[in-house]
Amino acid sequence: MRQIVSSNSAAHPVLVLACVLLSIASPSSAQQYEEKVLSYVNVGRIKFHLPKDPDYFIASPEFSNGPRIRKQTADEDFRIGVYQSLSQIESADAKQFLVSELEPFLSRAIETRVDVKTLGTVNPVFLATIRDKNAKGPYKYMTRGIGIKEDVLFLFGHLSNDDSGQMLNRLVTIIQTAELLDSSPNQPGGEQRSNPVLPVDTELLAAEEEARNRLGEFFRVMATRQPNTSKFQLQVRVSDNNGFERIWIDIPGRFGGLFSGIVIARPDLVTKVRQNQHVFFRRSDITDWAYTENNKVVGYFSKRVLISRLPKDEQDRAKGQYGWE
Repeated sequence: MRQIVSSNSAAHPVLVLACVLLSIASPSSAQQYEEKVLSYVNVGRIKFHLPKDPDYFIASPEFSNGPRIRKQTADEDFRIGVYQSLSQIESADAKQFLVSELEPFLSRAIETRVDVKTLGTVNPVFLATIRDKNAKGPYKYMTRGIGIKEDVLFLFGHLSNDDSGQMLNRLVTIIQTAELLDSSPNQPGGEQRSNPVLPVDTELLAAEEEARNRLGEFFRVMATRQPNTSKFQLQVRVSDNNGFERIWIDIPGRFGGLFSGIVIARPDLVTKVRQNQHVFFRRSDITDWAYTENNKVVGYFSKRVLISRLPKDEQDRAKGQYGWE
């Protein structure tokens, strides 16, 4: 028996999500739900328990690690996407993410602020709902949510006209009953490898600290997107049982306490991520940043340290390449 219990004492005025009971193994629920196993890049197979409803369908990936679960009718429209996180996502990060997702819509909502609910504790689901104050709108309720299981994120959006909250309950149940079938090498039960103890590079650590301290500069420039700026990238630290590696992320985005982007190149060491994979990460994962302004690269704090260790002629070539002459 799986119980979905809200950690917040105050329920949403309309959507009552506490004390919803579901037993997948029971004969009655077995008639209402069917198992669907889907595969995701660097996540593996996930078993979903989907309602036996012809309006549910599997959609192609859209920046996600694999197929999305969709439903689109006159009374309900939702999507579930699966993504990978480079580090453990804290509840505060998830809540800030949802606030940033819904705040742009508050001008059209009855609510004046975004109230994030938490369902469950071990594998929590965070969600927030706002109501459309325009009675002529196609949907009354808009919900954004994120479920967390190990390093896997289930991001969902839900629109409905359901005053009872049952439609949203079904969506939350799909996420809370999802089963990760393949043990990641980065999780208990996965393949373990011994890693050599590497010496501490104090110069690189100092460069990373400076990059993090000046991260606000990067996002201020990226937010304005002036014509003379381009190629915005973030570098993040990725760890798995093979060791750790710094990789560069393209098309970076910031969503409250979470960041996301596309892995630019194939990692040399870690297998946790792949080239062109869309990943989520935290501010503490960021080790460097860079963008181009007037054909000159700004940032690249760690790369400047590495270039300073090259022979003089190679330093000059690198500086010319990045416009640092």
